[in-house]
Amino acid sequence: MAMDFRRSAIAFTLLLFIHVAHSFYLPGVAPQDFEKGDELKVKVNKLTSIKTQLPYSYYSLPFCQPKKIVDSTENLGEVLRGDRIENAPYSFKMREAKMCNVLCRVTLDDKTAKAFKEKIDDEYRVNMILDNLPLVVPIERGDQGSPPVVYQLGYHVGLKGQYEGSKEQKYFMHNHLAFTVRYHLDMQTDSARIVGFEVKPYSVKHEYDGEWSEKARLTTLGTVMAMDFRRSAIAFTLLLSFIHVAHSFYLPGVAPQDFEKGDELKVKVNKLTSIKTQLPYSYYSLPFCQPKKIVDSTENLGEVLRGDRIENAPYSFKMREAKMCNVLCRVTLDVKTAKAFKEKIDDEYRVNMILDNLPLVVPIERGDQGSPPVVYQLGYHVGLKGQYEGSKEQKYFMHNHLAFTVRYHLDMQTDSARIVGFEVKPYRSVTSNTNIVKKKSSLNLASKYFA
Repeated sequence: MAMDFRRSAIAFTLLLFIHVAHSFYLPGVAPQDFEKGDELKVKVNKLTSIKTQLPYSYYSLPFCQPKKIVDSTENLGEVLRGDRIENAPYSFKMREAKMCNVLCRVTLDDKTAKAFKEKIDDEYRVNMILDNLPLVVPIERGDQGSPPVVYQLGYHVGLKGQYEGSKEQKYFMHNHLAFTVRYHLDMQTDSARIVGFEVKPYSVKHEYDGEWSEKARLTTLGTVMAMDFRRSAIAFTLLLSFIHVAHSFYLPGVAPQDFEKGDELKVKVNKLTSIKTQLPYSYYSLPFCQPKKIVDSTENLGEVLRGDRIENAPYSFKMREAKMCNVLCRVTLDVKTAKAFKEKIDDEYRVNMILDNLPLVVPIERGDQGSPPVVYQLGYHVGLKGQYEGSKEQKYFMHNHLAFTVRYHLDMQTDSARIVGFEVKPYRSVTSNTNIVKKKSSLNLASKYFA
């Protein structure tokens, strides 16, 4: 279907369920087995803020650095998310705890102190990765009916507050990090898989015996550190612990659900994203099919912290009940709405959805040896640009037909299932209603050349 700039009618069409024992749906994520003492490579990611929506490189602030900063992006998924992954100065070994030690000592002048202040004002968070798992901050909750612990992605650069008995606003920088690595141990092989990467950040004004050196012994760990705007030296410290767990969930708001056959599955739509512009838009900023009433469907703090814009969707699925192709709705495009689609296609925007807290992904088969046979892209493109065979004229092709696949793991004893993957293959197609084709000549079949 090529989209010309005159009034046209678009039919949005649509489930396939696949039972799998193992399924990985996040880009580049595959479990690794670690022996005791194996090196663990921590990576740093971009600084993010839901207040500004503008990411910064981790090393745009004067944090402790390795000898050489190296781009550590490993897979297509990280690129598509707009991640800025680099190596970190942290040195961990599997199942070997660390007591508090000094990572480095950084001297702040007015300029660097101001940079920290601005990031604290804008509520920026520090993001890290270990074995493809994001660093999270565990938050205990006391309200009934909610999970006892929720998780926030990344930790704040710092916070603002007052000393007890004072009204003067101060800036407190998080310079002491208490890491916890959660793992699952295989009792037969004694190898382990990492299932969680947590941190508790603190602001500590360190004191030490004698003159400063890298081996100086710290004498305090309980003094709060305020950051004034004059030349000062900050010691960055860390401690590390390992916790053996049978089950652990580290993503914000993610907990497995058991579904019986026929249970309703609630699909949600998320923001439209583009690594080209880095500017998100609401899903319904484009005239996609809509439910009777659009409702904000954000459920947990993690979704808020990521800047998600989650709303209900018009899709109606039932667990383990496949659907043949059916028309979801018919949308008439005028010049204005066609232009809106064209702009989003030009800027390579992707449509994001969620099912049972799992992101919608597009599976891409790869033929090169030494690489995973399938990689996954988060979300699908609004559309693509291309030409008809034998023509040089550039056309816009909108994805209006979606073939969904829900992957699940079945419990043979209870016959209940857990969803482990949510995939889509988008297509450009024209409705078979010949009357519509005659009246709206801008609808053309293009999937033959762009499948």
